[in-house]
Amino acid sequence: MRKILLIALAIMLLVSCDPTVTEWDGTETDSSWYAQNLGEKEYTFTTAAELAGLADLVNAGTTFSGWTLKLGADIDLSGSEWEPIGTGKRGKADTVFRGTFDGDGHTISNFTITFDTDKCDDDQAIGFFGNVAGTADKHAIIKNVKFSNATIDTKSNTAGVAVGYAEYADIENVEVSDSKVTAYQGAGAVIGRLYKGGTISDCSNTDTAVTTTSFDNDDWIIPGPNNSYPFNAGGICGAAQRPEENSTITVKDNTVTLSNEGVKISAEYEPVGGIVGTFNGTMSGNTVSVVNIDQITSKVAVENQRCWFAGGTAGSSPTYSSNKYIVSGTESVDADGNPQITATTEK
Repeated sequence: MRKILLIALAIMLLVSCDPTVTEWDGTETDSSWYAQNLGEKEYTFTTAAELAGLADLVNAGTTFSGWTLKLGADIDLSGSEWEPIGTGKRGKADTVFRGTFDGDGHTISNFTITFDTDKCDDDQAIGFFGNVAGTADKHAIIKNVKFSNATIDTKSNTAGVAVGYAEYADIENVEVSDSKVTAYQGAGAVIGRLYKGGTISDCSNTDTAVTTTSFDNDDWIIPGPNNSYPFNAGGICGAAQRPEENSTITVKDNTVTLSNEGVKISAEYEPVGGIVGTFNGTMSGNTVSVVNIDQITSKVAVENQRCWFAGGTAGSSPTYSSNKYIVSGTESVDADGNPQITATTEK
């Protein structure tokens, strides 16, 4: 018995000393690595304090354009409140991440971001990365990173676990699991909104709930040309749109798996989608798998704002191909995997 206890104790010590998982006290920051690597413009993070230092630097005005930053360990944020990397309003922020962030397959877990506001049109970009932006010639990149057990709770209209808002950016191989995103508009498990140009590819949502709601504030629900109502919820992205004719947005090979029927992608007003809520561009090779059809839902249908499981139409002209919508193991054969949903209330 004593031998067994000694073996068990040794295993516990090994687990507790596992160098691949780094916890955080919620306050410590370390930005000393920045000045030491200005020449190479590369760095690999191994602690949460270093990531918090990245947030401090970006939010003080350093963009990291031309840098490649990597994760060298799993990072446990210990349930702490996280300040987005690149704070401010979408498309208007002075603090923006413009480089490449490569998670190298590691996981960032256990964090919360909250943001309250009394304005229905507040454009604060809320996510682990708040504002990410490249240029038409050189996109910013967020790739190869996993997020788990994150809670994004905001009344803003732009929110995602990995990224709040991005323009001219490529979001590649980003996994989000067992998390929750709640916002007024523009909510996605991976990214809230992608604008102007870029790609969302090979990303996944596993049992992460996404909700857009008015938070019982009837003054915020003003359907009409100003779009002041709670819409744009997506299993991967809330809204992906390209206003410039010469730019492209591609959403391909992403996967949403809602194996827990209590987990939903829902919008108080449509559009809502298993992959994207509102979309124009090219969408291909995406798969949405749910236990029942009620897991992707909208309470109110709005004229000219009909929604689809693999993406929202919402006055745009998307191109769909080879997408799949699977309910309890059975694949839909309708509309290239994009069968139209029916809202519970017609408006």
